[in-house]
Amino acid sequence: MMLTAAIATAPVHAADPSTASSLEQQVKIAFLYNFAKFVEWPAESFADAGAPLIVGVLGSDAFCLELERGMEGRSVGTRPIVVRRLAGIDEARSVQILFIGAAADALVDRTLLALRAVPVLTVGDMPRFAARGGIINFTLEDNKVRFEINVDAARRAGLKISSKLLNVATVLHDTAQAGF
Repeated sequence: MMLTAAIATAPVHAADPSTASSLEQQVKIAFLYNFAKFVEWPAESFADAGAPLIVGVLGSDAFCLELERGMEGRSVGTRPIVVRRLAGIDEARSVQILFIGAAADALVDRTLLALRAVPVLTVGDMPRFAARGGIINFTLEDNKVRFEINVDAARRAGLKISSKLLNVATVLHDTAQAGF
C-alpha cells in the first residue's frame, strides 16, 4: 500500500504541459494496477484460477496504448493483466476493470446503468463520475491525482474493496441520481 500512498502525493505538474499530461497518465496507470491488487471480485468473474484480469478501456485510444505499455508483463497473483480497447458497452461485461475516459462521457450513464449489478470495477476521470454510479473516479487536487470511491456502487457490483484502499480515498455514497 505504500506505493499507492506515495503516488497519492505525487505532483503531476511540469513546465511542459505534455510532460504533465504524460505524468498524470502514468500515475493513473499505477493506480489502476494497485486497484487490481486491492479489490476482490466474486469467483464467477473469472473462467478459472489462471484466467487473466482484463482491463477494458472505453473512450480513449491514447490512454489505452499507454495502459497497454504500463501493464505489459504485469500480473495480480496468478492472473496476468490484459488490456483491451472496447468498441462499446456490450463488451464491458467481459472485463474486470473498465476505464471510461472523458471522451466517452456521452456513454457514461448508459454504461453505468448496464453494469449496475455486474462485477466490473468502473473507473473514470470526469466530474461526478462516482456520484453518477461509477465506483472509482480520479480527481486532481492541488496538482495531485487523487481518487474517490463510491462504496454503494462497489457493493451493488459484488466487489470487496480493501480497507487499505479506502483509507487513502475519498469515500462517497450514492446520491439521488436521474435514471437510477
